[in-house]
Amino acid sequence: MQPNLYLGVMTGTSLDGIDIALCRIDDTHINLLAYDEYPYDVTLKQQIQLLLQHPHTTLKTVGRLDAAVGEMIGDALQRFMQEKNIDASHIVAAGVHGQTLWHTPQGAYPFSWQIGDANRIARQTGLRIVSDVRRADMAAGGQGAPLAPLLHRFIFKDMKKPIGVLNLGGIANLTILEENDVTGFDTGPANTLIDAWIARHKHLPYDKNGDWARGGNVHQTLLQAMLSDAYFSQKPPKSTGRERFNLAWVQKHLADIGDIAPQDVQRTLTELTARSIADAAASYDPHRLIVCGGGAHNAFLLERIRKLTGITVEVSSFVDAMEAMLMAYLAFLRICRIPALTPHITGASEPAVLGALYEP
Repeated sequence: MQPNLYLGVMTGTSLDGIDIALCRIDDTHINLLAYDEYPYDVTLKQQIQLLLQHPHTTLKTVGRLDAAVGEMIGDALQRFMQEKNIDASHIVAAGVHGQTLWHTPQGAYPFSWQIGDANRIARQTGLRIVSDVRRADMAAGGQGAPLAPLLHRFIFKDMKKPIGVLNLGGIANLTILEENDVTGFDTGPANTLIDAWIARHKHLPYDKNGDWARGGNVHQTLLQAMLSDAYFSQKPPKSTGRERFNLAWVQKHLADIGDIAPQDVQRTLTELTARSIADAAASYDPHRLIVCGGGAHNAFLLERIRKLTGITVEVSSFVDAMEAMLMAYLAFLRICRIPALTPHITGASEPAVLGALYEP
């Protein structure tokens, strides 16, 4: 038995797949041993998208989705272990994020809600499952997000500082690593609006290489209206999600302006992502920006980020695996009962041991 092997599973905001990573982790290093992505069940994806667009539903619907997403994740984990010839007895634990339904980090009763029944996943796979990783931080007064800076600090601890690590998932989050400090926060939308708009108008899951956006023109009035959203000027700690940045948000701004060609809207949404990231990075002046996540494959978006920041932008060698690796790392911290050092990131009053443990 190799007691330092962990699995990590991420199903992101974009609902574009199930990412799974096998990692070897100890107190000083994390090594990615295997990675793969599995398709999201099409029917489940449609049901969740409908729920997110119209968040008035029944407890029965949410309960059934919780069970179904758990079984889907369990199936993907079983397939991954079979394909990679991994014996469940060799795995210490698997960190499973689950599918976020709603993230409300502020207000009288802030909460973050992920579905994907970890009891079912543990029983299906024979693995110890670490899940529900956000709410202990929220109980300590934090926002429960972003958590990626914890892994970024661990992976890039030996690099010359200051550097930025930018994750372009559905939402963009930026980590600033300095010699003796770490800051991390969500800058705003990354792929969520870009993907949703092209899906509506071109029936495509994403804008490959940003080609559709590249052929459009920035509508400055729309861009400035969107940038006036109070979230962008809010100081960290802060986190957000599709609860705020969604097609209804875009349509609200469009209704105030009038007809704009769909391709120009796509170009403007891409500029919104790049501009909000550049504005956030400007406050810290990192000498390089390391990019990961699905948006790292959008060549036009990276061009705009390079242009607007004026700093070196490079794609991480862990480009697609980073968030799944994060979940493996969080499982490691939970099993070892190591408090996550989140106060400077999430605003928590003190570090907390994150995640609940589910036995097979």
